[in-house]
Formats: sequence, structure tokens, C-alpha cells
Amino acid sequence: MTIGGDILGFRFSNTDIGNGSIDPVANQNNTINLGGFVTDDDDKSITSNGKAIYKITNTRWNASVTVADDNITGTFETLQALKSSLNETDWTIAHVNQKVYTATGRIVGDIEKDMNAGTLTIKIAGGGDVTVQS
Repeated sequence: MTIGGDILGFRFSNTDIGNGSIDPVANQNNTINLGGFVTDDDDKSITSNGKAIYKITNTRWNASVTVADDNITGTFETLQALKSSLNETDWTIAHVNQKVYTATGRIVGDIEKDMNAGTLTIKIAGGGDVTVQS
């Protein structure tokens, strides 16, 4: 059975900033990529006699998540501090399908603040494995 839906919890732990949680926004197109080895999709990866060439590379894990911008607790400022930290952050993402994803990485790219909607979109990424618990 396939169960899609909301991220229920989004927690972090960083040696500089401390521990905390951020409220994910419901009904968003949040994504997660477990990373690992990927075979390039290139139609020209073939020899002149028709044998396939497989270029396999290692990629980092990543997740893009939309969260509520709580002005009272300072979500935007906390995320900026995590982004600026020289230390990686431990992340835990709980999904409505009862899977919990944990990984170590950092915020990459820009933090997009939608001042009208009161939301922030972030991308987190890192090396190593994503642990999935059911």
C-alpha cells in the first residue's frame, strides 16, 4: 500500500546551536532523496559496437522541506544560524506513513522566505547514509 502525505516532525541537533524542532507545513511537495550510487542517464553512453557504458557515481542525500516561519521563536534566524555553523547537523524527519528518516548534513543553497505565506523552504544535504526506521 502506498501512503503519501505530510511530514509530521522535523528535528535538528547541532553542537553550536543546540537541539530543536521546526514545524513542517501541511500539504506541501516536500521531497527526500536517499543518495547513494546513481547510473547516469545518457543515451550516448554506448560503444561503437553497441555495448552499454554505465557511468556510476556516488551522490549525496538531500531533502527539500517547507516549514512554518514562526516569528516568535525565530525559525528564520535559527535556520540561518544552522546554515552558518561549521558543524554538520543531525536531522530527523518523521512522515505520516510512520517512517522516520535520520541523517547528518547541513542546509545548502538559499533559505527561501515567503513573507506572504509565512513559510520557509530549505534544502538539507549530506554524505553518508540516511537511516530509515519503520
